[in-house]
Amino acid sequence: MTEETKTRLQPKKLRSRLKLKTQQKLPLRSLQS
Repeated sequence: MTEETKTRLQPKKLRSRLKLKTQQKLPLRSLQS
């Protein structure tokens, strides 16, 4: 099972947490996007 599939199967709350973590790691990219 790939990471993408795992993320898809996770509840929305967990996905939101992952998104927040990613944004915190890459704040510049988030702002540009």
